Amino acid sequence: MSKQTQAFYDRVASLVISKYNSLPRKGKPIVRTDGTPEWTTLAGIVLETDSSLECVSVATGVKATPDQNLDKHQGRVLHDMHAEILCIRGLNRFLLNECLRLNQHKSKYIRRLEVPVPAKIESAYPLSLFGPTTGLRIHMYVSESPCGDCSLSTTASTYYATAKEIETWQAELERLPNGLVRGRDHFHHVGHVRTKPGRRDSPLSMSKSCSDKLALKQFTSLLSGPVSNIIDSTADDDDDCEASGFYLSSLIVPRSEIVTTDFARAFRGRLADITASANYFEFIGTDVEFAHSRKQLSEKGTKPCPYAIVHIANGKSEGTIMGVRQGFKPSPTCKGPSQVARIEIASTVRRVLEQEGVALSENIGYLEFKDLNRARRALKQEVYKDLTVWASTKSDDFKF
Repeated sequence: MSKQTQAFYDRVASLVISKYNSLPRKGKPIVRTDGTPEWTTLAGIVLETDSSLECVSVATGVKATPDQNLDKHQGRVLHDMHAEILCIRGLNRFLLNECLRLNQHKSKYIRRLEVPVPAKIESAYPLSLFGPTTGLRIHMYVSESPCGDCSLSTTASTYYATAKEIETWQAELERLPNGLVRGRDHFHHVGHVRTKPGRRDSPLSMSKSCSDKLALKQFTSLLSGPVSNIIDSTADDDDDCEASGFYLSSLIVPRSEIVTTDFARAFRGRLADITASANYFEFIGTDVEFAHSRKQLSEKGTKPCPYAIVHIANGKSEGTIMGVRQGFKPSPTCKGPSQVARIEIASTVRRVLEQEGVALSENIGYLEFKDLNRARRALKQEVYKDLTVWASTKSDDFKF
């Protein structure tokens, strides 16, 4: 049962939308020259401490990089540009920036932990240099239900398919060669790990749906692999919060987007057999609406906005397209990676380690460093096994 009131969750949603409205125009949906309005998905993360709320990460976006391109970009191109995932990456960058600023100011969200000097010198990872402040709670607003298993009913109700397609999808589950189910196929087969994007005429991506990724993060926390090597996800003191530390406490979406049976299955039911401890978030409806959602009415219909936006409270606001900042082209030597691209997150982790006097090999690769957290890797494998299929995307390794 929620410890908050409906007014509280409406306030969280309004904070995210208000922050978005205050951002520069660059990267936001427009009305095209033929009169067709663009739409996008908005997501934002709000941190709660001592009854105060701050929106620290905002993102928009509906695209994903085709899998065939991923091993060419040296961490400089975003794989997943869906708003939910971008704003989680924004939270990770926000926390790293807070770590870098701890010598100048006290953070409301993160604190240094007492780590013995010998442990720092040996540098056995995960090396928990930092942890969350007491009583921290994290809330996420999304302007529509996350893609994948939790939104199958709403997707089916708005998707036009031929009678033959519907008959085929109902009769037999068709999987990709690696076992995944393509995003929007087979609405009536539920509980499966799905890809994004969902359209059959789009280049294939093996990036998992937002439903699947959010379900996983109930076990692993919102921290990414490299960040979890230096930041502990859980407070080390007694806390009566349902989800303390860097776990999501609530997912807030428009009330019209919530089909309770879908949400309960996607984020609870299909995970019931996992023995590992989970920090389940609440899913809450709100009547607060986002003006640039796909629900906007137009005689000409609507089109998805090709751009994505990432805003970080202690960082910057940027517009991206094709996985890099506007004005740049995706390539292994791209000079304009997003502030939340893999190369930028990893490089910032290195800067934090240097600030704390911890040496990190100059030749270490991204995937090698990420996998040093063996407990996290084992936990992910346990969740993957219960979900039956979790095929990997192409690797995107690089030195940082």
